[in-house]
Amino acid sequence: MTVEKKVSDSILQTKEDITIGGKTYKIGKPTVATVIMCSELISRMPAVAQVSADKIVFEVLHTAKDMKVLGQICAILILGAKKVKEIREDAQKRTHKRLFSFLRKTDKPNEFDALSEEILDNASSKEMSELISKRLVDLDLGDFFGVTTSLAEANLLKPTKREVDD
Repeated sequence: MTVEKKVSDSILQTKEDITIGGKTYKIGKPTVATVIMCSELISRMPAVAQVSADKIVFEVLHTAKDMKVLGQICAILILGAKKVKEIREDAQKRTHKRLFSFLRKTDKPNEFDALSEEILDNASSKEMSELISKRLVDLDLGDFFGVTTSLAEANLLKPTKREVDD
């Protein structure tokens, strides 16, 4: 893809189709907030040991129980951070209303949770892997890394305490 095409897609906010679990979604270019949300979820994943090929099955079975977060990561990559925030705010408002109205109690899952579960139930591991790797490429992580590391360096160089002469 040329630089001109990337710029035009970004300005026009062109959406592309992505199919996972037999369902097609229209997704736009990911934002920095999407990177941050994904990073938060990735930090919750359990450590996976580097094992030899003959022990991969046991390691996968050992850690799979704690990997529901993969569905959430995929859901964020599909919906985008802005939509996920809107969904969470709406869920909080409904919860607040339910506290004062016992008759209207509904435990319908929000769109984010429903999509996360749908991905886990219907997508193959290959589809999830392709979605995550493709979306990570779309995130322009190299640029994000450059900004964060240069700012971190600037922070390290800044004096934090003034020395007092004796």
